Amino acid sequence: MELGIKEKFLLMRLRTQKKNYVNTFKVLERSLLLFDVLEMFQDNELLMERKKLSAGKFSSDNARKKVFYEMVKFSTRKRSFNNWMQRFYLKKNKYIDESLRRLEAQSIIKIENGKFLGVFPVKTIVLLKPKVKIDLANQLEKAIQQGHYQDKKQTLLLRQLDNNYFYYYAFENKTWKERSELKKQNKKQLKAITMNSHEKIVNNYALHLAYNGYA
Repeated sequence: MELGIKEKFLLMRLRTQKKNYVNTFKVLERSLLLFDVLEMFQDNELLMERKKLSAGKFSSDNARKKVFYEMVKFSTRKRSFNNWMQRFYLKKNKYIDESLRRLEAQSIIKIENGKFLGVFPVKTIVLLKPKVKIDLANQLEKAIQQGHYQDKKQTLLLRQLDNNYFYYYAFENKTWKERSELKKQNKKQLKAITMNSHEKIVNNYALHLAYNGYA
């Protein structure tokens, strides 16, 4: 079964040899939401009018997108993109849990309950199939080195990798020098790819999240 872009994004953040704590992933909620929002822009379900977000015509069968769409459509006030992202985040803070469940359903990860210092309850993520993560990292590395990004989804994934400084996690088996070179190449190639207005809005918000510690 082909992994979705949100699950691939989380896989890039998982460490194969060290413990991964579920709570450390919660900060990525809004980053995962951005993948859906960009699709909604592309499908004209969301529109930007004078720097305010408005509703277009809804055509998706995605329940979470519908909730976001209806929040915008039936609001009595026009609000900025950043304002709506924050409101939806506070209302529907479940993206991480859903994506982790999908990975667990495919036996790629296992979520275990434990105790931190033998006292505090904690959930950890065990990577059962590290090869899936390694294969994804190899695909991204190949795309960067060859300068050929397959499609908009892979480009978005590589842009989010850069925005969130995930080189250390995605390419954990590389040396610092090798990761630094991949980062340099990826930045150069992403800069050469023209973004449309909606992609710029989403990308700017992703950078805002990263700069403010939400990555």
